[in-house]
Amino acid sequence: MKAKTLGFILILLSNINFAQNTLKGNVQNEQGVPLSNAHVYLMVKACANSLSIDPKSDKKTDANGTFDMLYIASEEPILYVEAAGYERKKVKITGEAVTIKLTPLNQSTVKTDKNEEVISVSGMCGMCKKRIESAVYSLTGVKKAVWSIEEHTLLVSFDASKTSLDAIKQKITTVGHDAPPFKADEVIYKKLPACCKYRDNSKIMCTMK
Repeated sequence: MKAKTLGFILILLSNINFAQNTLKGNVQNEQGVPLSNAHVYLMVKACANSLSIDPKSDKKTDANGTFDMLYIASEEPILYVEAAGYERKKVKITGEAVTIKLTPLNQSTVKTDKNEEVISVSGMCGMCKKRIESAVYSLTGVKKAVWSIEEHTLLVSFDASKTSLDAIKQKITTVGHDAPPFKADEVIYKKLPACCKYRDNSKIMCTMK
């Protein structure tokens, strides 16, 4: 009887520790017009105070600019929103519904051949940093590539007449790292050293217990 009771308690605690929350939202421009096909995803705390993308939260907005997602409750989930022609925005989630208004990119930045962008790139450590930056620098037209371990973001400066942001993201995936909306092939990911495996659920979950 005691064993059954203990088992029930463990199951209950497990459900509490890994409870899923629902988040609904709407993405708009500054005038309140809905933005369709915007990329929305959550970054959650992993071990060693690092961040990792919650794969269940990787969504695109519909024709009305709306989205909904399930995610595992964490201390401070951070929502990232990206849309073509707009600045990327990150928002700390404090409720079950959110409205995000995006700011258009500076027009002078859009027209110039030399662009500087900050994009999300998954990783865990110094080895990841070296691998990501080396891959990006191998592309013609890249002037600067600096990956932040703390923010899991890449600051990249490039000549838009020689390469593109999508080409940079796709190059990153070839060395095993996700660069939303592009994901690294699982075969390549599994070849990464253990300390670099950002998709390891145990690492993502450990700070949520």
